[in-house]
Amino acid sequence: MSYGNRRLKLALFGLGRLGALRACILAFQQPRIELVAVCDTKPGTDKWAAENLPPSVKHFADPQECLKNSGAEAVLVCTATATHAPLILQALDLGLHVMCEKPISVDIATTQAVIEKSASRPDLKFLVPFTRRYDKSYRQAKALIDNGELGEIHAVETTGIDQADPNAFFVSFSEQSGGIFLDFGIHTVDAGRYLLNVKSGLSNPKKQVNRVIAFGQQAVYAELAKYGDADNAWGLVEFANGKIFKTYLGRTLTSGFEDTTRLCGTKGHSIISAKSNVEIRDHLGIRTQSVPDAFTLFDATFLADLAEFADAVLDNKPLTCQPEDAFEAGKICAALQYSFRNGVPVYFDDDGLPIMKAILQSAKAVLNHDQVHKPVADDFMYDFKYNHSLPTTAILGVKIPIDCDAQKEAEGIVARLSTATSDGDAQAFAGLFLDYGVWRDKLSFTWDFRTFNFREAIFKAATDLLPQTKARNFDFLEPTPSVARPYPDFSQLQFVVSFETELVFASAVINAVLTQDGWKIYTMHTVAESLKQFPEQAAPDGHMTGITSWESQRSEAINTVDPEVLIIGGGQNGLAMAARLKALGMENLIIERSDEVGDIWHKRYEYLSLHFPHWPDALPYFRYPQHWPTYTPAQKQGLYMKWYASALELNVWTKSNVVKAEQDAEGKWTVVINKEGKETRTLHPKQLIMATSLCGVPYTPAVPGMTDFRGVIRHSSAHTSARDFVGKKVCVVGTSSSGFDTAYECARLGIDVTLLQRSPTYVMSLTHSVPRMLGAYAPDQNGNLPDLEVQDRLMFSTPIGPGEELARRTTRVLEDLDKPLLEALNARGLRTWRGQRDTGNFTLGQTRNGGFYFDSGACEEIINGRIKVEPGFIEKFTEDKVILNGGREKEFDLVIFATGFSNMIDSIRATLGEKIASKCGPIWGIDEEGEYKTAYRETGVPNMWIMVGFLPMTRYASKLVALRLKALKEGISPPPYKV
Repeated sequence: MSYGNRRLKLALFGLGRLGALRACILAFQQPRIELVAVCDTKPGTDKWAAENLPPSVKHFADPQECLKNSGAEAVLVCTATATHAPLILQALDLGLHVMCEKPISVDIATTQAVIEKSASRPDLKFLVPFTRRYDKSYRQAKALIDNGELGEIHAVETTGIDQADPNAFFVSFSEQSGGIFLDFGIHTVDAGRYLLNVKSGLSNPKKQVNRVIAFGQQAVYAELAKYGDADNAWGLVEFANGKIFKTYLGRTLTSGFEDTTRLCGTKGHSIISAKSNVEIRDHLGIRTQSVPDAFTLFDATFLADLAEFADAVLDNKPLTCQPEDAFEAGKICAALQYSFRNGVPVYFDDDGLPIMKAILQSAKAVLNHDQVHKPVADDFMYDFKYNHSLPTTAILGVKIPIDCDAQKEAEGIVARLSTATSDGDAQAFAGLFLDYGVWRDKLSFTWDFRTFNFREAIFKAATDLLPQTKARNFDFLEPTPSVARPYPDFSQLQFVVSFETELVFASAVINAVLTQDGWKIYTMHTVAESLKQFPEQAAPDGHMTGITSWESQRSEAINTVDPEVLIIGGGQNGLAMAARLKALGMENLIIERSDEVGDIWHKRYEYLSLHFPHWPDALPYFRYPQHWPTYTPAQKQGLYMKWYASALELNVWTKSNVVKAEQDAEGKWTVVINKEGKETRTLHPKQLIMATSLCGVPYTPAVPGMTDFRGVIRHSSAHTSARDFVGKKVCVVGTSSSGFDTAYECARLGIDVTLLQRSPTYVMSLTHSVPRMLGAYAPDQNGNLPDLEVQDRLMFSTPIGPGEELARRTTRVLEDLDKPLLEALNARGLRTWRGQRDTGNFTLGQTRNGGFYFDSGACEEIINGRIKVEPGFIEKFTEDKVILNGGREKEFDLVIFATGFSNMIDSIRATLGEKIASKCGPIWGIDEEGEYKTAYRETGVPNMWIMVGFLPMTRYASKLVALRLKALKEGISPPPYKV
């Protein structure tokens, strides 16, 4: 049936780079399609739509509302890959035609479920367009093949190389994209299938592929290794009819974008290549311009596929790409990625599915249902490259005497240290250390966060830094020097000293060991404490001398503030930064989207208390009252933060968000703020701090059948209480802290609750862990807490290498002490392990920022059976059942996905835009030296800083970031040491 001149009403989902391009084409260049709506959850996209699209195009922030109320009869999905499948399924359920960018999913089973769903709705068009099928050159080559001019095509070779990205955005995106084959290679693989007659001569029509094999390397971007990805990759596919396909993929080209395809026929060859017709002749010779990117090369295809989609819906014309093509290309690319990661060829079975033990759980059920997936890899977000040894008595050959005079020995070490620094003698300075000693510095010498592992690196750094820093006037600080003997075979002399440089007052925590050659420094941590020229300001007098009340003055100050520093996020990190900056006389403003300060804790699930004692948790300048509960209820912590902002007179705009952020070539900011939904303000801060937490956006896996399920599905971030489900059945997916807490809440309410565990969890009791981890912060017998500044110096002084060695020992000790608890949990089916790198929560906290649980009550409920444990994952939903892997059918009324969040980069992208986010370095995790990536340091974006971390780290690191910003403002900050 033809609809004549009627236009297809279409809603577009996702306004990223490709989505924005598609939206403009739909609005102004596609005569048979009427763009009626766009949908994107990111703040600021409504503004973009208003500025770039016709007024008739509605903007939605809620995908469900857009699907149901936009008036569209078709959708175009250009969102993040993880959301493709759920949106497609919901659209098909609502009777909407669907066009979706590749791939449907990185998971074969999910892709298969979508294909089956589309097949059940033959009245609806479903298109996943592959660019090269709509390209003029590829269509001409296909005509040559169809006309027989090249004979039988027996092989196709393709090359696709992206221009190198200086910001390496695709590295951080790799974990979501599925890797180079699924993200990039799916286009070249489909081109191979398009140009080869892969269905001819098949004895089994289901099986189009015999086997694949792939190779790859991290030629430029070494960090890809931790994601099992490559920046250069080669894939070889043997089809079941004997035809061969080869592809080379790269992300490291320096001259632009390259796309070349060779067709090998029995009568001739044909080459399709991306070349410019513009010729340049100058002193460098004769050359042609390169094509900058795939969007430029294939720009015409973005018109062609939309036109075809409109013709298919309105005139029932055929589509070039069928759903089968998306499924087949996806299977091949998943197999190639698996082959590369595991170093093995992948064969396809008689059902046409790749035989991959770790990928096709739902498609082939090759995993036993009780198998728990592999825990976090040792090198996940962990690039530290040094192997440290604990200097035990067996290695050193000498013990520290029981009657050691700690003060005297420390004085001797400090005297030698003082001489070396005053003389600028790098040789003598480095000679104070063990061969495998470590010097860690924060701002005092390097004006960065740096760690120098082993004597050679220490010597090099000292050679460069001692002459210009001029460290001097060493003196002892509390606590007094002492010998610590944490283990029978390991002891060290520990002491703390103050000193000064040309610019700062500083401190050093020194741990020394006794060797056969005398005392040697094992670790030294130097850190800036304050700026000599710019100390913190004294408290104001407080007398009321004006003609208005204090409250009126505060209201006026908050409303009219012109900040030097703009802080995005009013949680613990934003508040601490604001307080530190205010103390240094730097005008600042916090932008917080919640209704009130503290909502980040106050509005979480109502049974939550903080998992560790409050002893080390106070924010700067504002200690907890003496009779504060040991474990702070989350709602009470939220009130503490609200009091904090008020008591310290911090400038906060609540119910506000960033509409637009831009930075000029000189690094100056222009930030547009929606203030309380009532007005728009434009600010021009010199510095911008992102303090929106390490979490990006909630991650919920796309499970087939979600839209069919009659029960309730929610992410743990949206869960406040299970009270409405008393008498019903609840499934909690995920066994990190949120999963345990949520299941514990259900058990306390008497709800039938099941905890679904996919990966082992590191579990420890509070009884044994708290004294070992936080004992130094514990109150004395009178309830008085120690000086937090003194304890922080010690807490954050240990370098990664030695810290890892000590953490392994602590983990083994706790495992022995918690043995009855762990065995009882294991008997109930809960899998436990020693954590990443066998360090308990030490490494996990620095990489995943989760994956562990300090037992706050849930373990007892598991042991007594009130929380049931099931291994595995959800394979699919039906209307009334939840199907677990292995075909296990369960009935639940509520499913809560406690499956964590994406990386903070997603929050930056949503707040500041793709242009700025693409310049930002990887966030969190450990670099080669042993320091956090990007947090508290240069981010890759001038004048933008990232402030994240747990409460004690918030208090500690906020001072250092504030000192750095104050030094920059006053023009006294040296460039960070980069050697």
